[in-house]
Amino acid sequence: MAMTKCKECKNEISTKAKQCPNCGAKVPKQVGLGGIILVAFVGWIIYTVASVDTSTSPTQSSRTSSSSSSSKPNSAPAKPRPVWSTQVSVDEMTGKRQAYATSVRVPPTKRMDFPYADVKAWMGVGCDDSSEWAYFGFSSSPNITNDKTESGYNVINTRVKWDDSIQNTRLIQEWGAKSIHFSNKAAAIAKIAGSSSVMLELNWHGQGSVNFLFPLEGSSAAIQEMREKCK
Repeated sequence: MAMTKCKECKNEISTKAKQCPNCGAKVPKQVGLGGIILVAFVGWIIYTVASVDTSTSPTQSSRTSSSSSSSKPNSAPAKPRPVWSTQVSVDEMTGKRQAYATSVRVPPTKRMDFPYADVKAWMGVGCDDSSEWAYFGFSSSPNITNDKTESGYNVINTRVKWDDSIQNTRLIQEWGAKSIHFSNKAAAIAKIAGSSSVMLELNWHGQGSVNFLFPLEGSSAAIQEMREKCK
């Protein structure tokens, strides 16, 4: 018969006794080998289930996050910058109103050397209450060679390519001005409104032949809007 000690009075008692015959304290039941194995087995099952839940929870969380992200409406796409736009200028002294339709600014097709490395150009059409004109604008005054000097202005005979059609063109530049104007204004404006692109060729001092390619997408609508603002 197996013996144990009473937890209260420390006298030896049988493990089968329900209470200590000396002090009357209850005797705790002893867990046999089978009970130990059962407890260990149940503990292993609980540990395994907990490990599986822990390992799958990040995936479930990721799926939930992805699902919630995909359910959100897409943000509105950024509006593309217009290729051509319109502006209005008013002379504060006279109150005279002018409107312009202009392209985006473009660099030359091949970058120029110093001091013209940062030069950019744009194409434009302008109007007031009595006339219209077409021109090329530049971020700094163009230094053109092979031009003809007249009284207060230079005449530039060069080539302009409208889409796939190359034309010899006469341009006018006032001395020191940052813009070059078409001498045949009406024909140039019609070409701008009816073409997809135009390339300008200039003989630039110290740089040789320099080309600028201007997009004409949206030019017709911009010119019409410009004319409305000139009325």
